Amino acid sequence: MNPEEIGPFIVNYDEHNWNMISKFLQIKSNLETIPALTRAKLINDAWNLAYAGDLAFSIALDVTLFLKSERNPVVWNPLFTLIDEISRRIEISRVHHKFQQYVISIISPLYEELSSGTDSGNHWITNLKKISREFLCKCGYEPCIEQARSTFNEMMNHNPLEFGIGFENLYICPILKWGTMKEWQIVLEYVMHFPTNRIKSERTFLLKSLVGCPLQENKIHHLLNLTLLQNNPLFSNGDLFMIIRTLTKESVGYKTLLEVLSKNWMEINVRFQNNTDLWDNLINSATGMFTSQEGYDKVRQLYTTFRGEFKSAEHIIQTSLRNIKEEVKWSNEAIPDIEKWLDNYINTKLQ
Repeated sequence: MNPEEIGPFIVNYDEHNWNMISKFLQIKSNLETIPALTRAKLINDAWNLAYAGDLAFSIALDVTLFLKSERNPVVWNPLFTLIDEISRRIEISRVHHKFQQYVISIISPLYEELSSGTDSGNHWITNLKKISREFLCKCGYEPCIEQARSTFNEMMNHNPLEFGIGFENLYICPILKWGTMKEWQIVLEYVMHFPTNRIKSERTFLLKSLVGCPLQENKIHHLLNLTLLQNNPLFSNGDLFMIIRTLTKESVGYKTLLEVLSKNWMEINVRFQNNTDLWDNLINSATGMFTSQEGYDKVRQLYTTFRGEFKSAEHIIQTSLRNIKEEVKWSNEAIPDIEKWLDNYINTKLQ
């Protein structure tokens, strides 16, 4: 039904038919008998139905298994979007690491095949290789981390002062995410004493990466101490605004921001009492991204402890609490199904 998405609507099937579709697609010789747009739509429909609670996630995940043999960029595009969305919603749950293992197992065959050949100037293939690499790096794909660290060390041994010139952007996030505190601080020092002969957009990119890539709390604490608490003059209000917004990219960012805000409430409140925009964004970033009961309890505790002191951000934290409740409900319904499927997949396919 709705082949090649001739109509703007989602199609659902019963469980038996979804299973038949999934098994049919996993036979490599069958792929080309179904148009690429239809294959893409099957993934898109299954995941969106699961997202909405109208289809079991186990079925939606089954539908993706044929991608190990899929090489058409049109089919991959919806999956990258959906992986990103689901990953954010389960990021602080117990299943996130298992989900990353699944992502690596699905995407790595594609990336390895694309890396072994030439793209012959094909824009679609070049872009597919780039995106697949980014997702693998996010999930801790070891070859990606090793390549980034090797390149970083080689550049440091050659000429650390040329950091911004010699280090490609694609290696930045893996180093900041999976690398050591020392490696992270090297990039931070470069940003703090940014060469005047370099373009400002490079500094912006690096600062966003310093904030949005790390998985370690100590890196975020260090940056917040410099900017939010110490008000270091090397960082402008514009920098702080960007830092606060970017902290929502990873759970370690907004969790650490909430912790720092809770422990230093009076100091931070006084500093931003005349800067409504920054204050509102601070409260939104610190409270608006949680999806678990634990997160709800922490945000609720902040609200209860400092009730009446949120000023212009009063409605923001109230909205955060309502939204987190909905996210908790979704998590309680979806995560057990996702985890059961992932456990079975890891035990049977990845052992």
